[in-house]
Amino acid sequence: MKPLISIIVPIYKVENYLRKCIDSILNQTYSNLEIILVNDGCPNGCGNIINEYKEKDSRVITIHKINEGQSSARNAGLDFAKGEYIGFIDPDDWIEPTMYEILYQSLIKTDADVSVCGRGSFEEEGGMGSPIIPESKEFDFKTYSKIQYITDKFFYPHTASTCNKLYKRQIIFNHKLRFKDVKYVGSEDALFNYAVLCNAKKIVSISDVLYNVLVRKGSTVRTFQEGYMVRTSNFIKSMHDYSKEFKTIDLYRASYPIIFLYYQQWNIERINVLTNNNIQIIADELKNASRFYYFKKSCLKIAFDYKMTRTMFKLGYKLRGILFVRIFMLLSYLKLYNTAAWIRSIKGL
Repeated sequence: MKPLISIIVPIYKVENYLRKCIDSILNQTYSNLEIILVNDGCPNGCGNIINEYKEKDSRVITIHKINEGQSSARNAGLDFAKGEYIGFIDPDDWIEPTMYEILYQSLIKTDADVSVCGRGSFEEEGGMGSPIIPESKEFDFKTYSKIQYITDKFFYPHTASTCNKLYKRQIIFNHKLRFKDVKYVGSEDALFNYAVLCNAKKIVSISDVLYNVLVRKGSTVRTFQEGYMVRTSNFIKSMHDYSKEFKTIDLYRASYPIIFLYYQQWNIERINVLTNNNIQIIADELKNASRFYYFKKSCLKIAFDYKMTRTMFKLGYKLRGILFVRIFMLLSYLKLYNTAAWIRSIKGL
């Protein structure tokens, strides 16, 4: 029999989407699955739905716990998982029937630690976004730089998500990896994948679009939540802690300004979209985050490190854009929050 794959699904207030998600997992061509459905204290009918599936299919395992957030739910699933391979699915998304068969085969063929597939996105209102399609390629870190991977692949096209990936059990459990609370780090998936990268010897990607994301009206990415920039600071600190633990400080030193730049740009874009270009909110976010060492350190690094010029060109920035980003970061470091917010807002970078 093929090795067991454990698939962990954290569940909270998704009763309108949950059946489609679970059905897509049960209908996989790779059948030796352990499907761990974690009810994270959901106050509606999700608990009943997953119990119903447990009665129908012996591969389904249910965990019912108090509400502590998605990271806690995933960690509860990891504590239970017995599979030689681990996958994660969000409960309002769905997957193509061959997803785990193809991801598993790519791991076996290449002896990689992680396999990555493409993903599509669909609006709840009926629209469809452009699919994200990585190239089919092996990334052997004996010859391929992890810094280059972070610059060229980590966020796009491999995405920071854990859900379009399959992990060898050892890469998670040998290093005791777990998810940190999203309320602390902002992106628990990206931080988890950074910790995986610290220890990975090889990652393989395939061009098949096998994971489908539902973009919902009420999702957290469409709702402004105070503290975006503080969470980015905590993310950078957590990167440092992982790299210190895993003896990859050189990776941290080279990559933290790239990741900080990515999330700071994302923070500004989300605030602009969700608060109608509210300059004062941006200034307040900068003020709150500037109390933290890793935020100030990152701003200063981007403002003055000449190596970031080449990196930003590689990321698609033009010379004028690099200048404005550096001015913005310097003003943020100098605590000129309103001026920084104003410049960032009128430039629209």
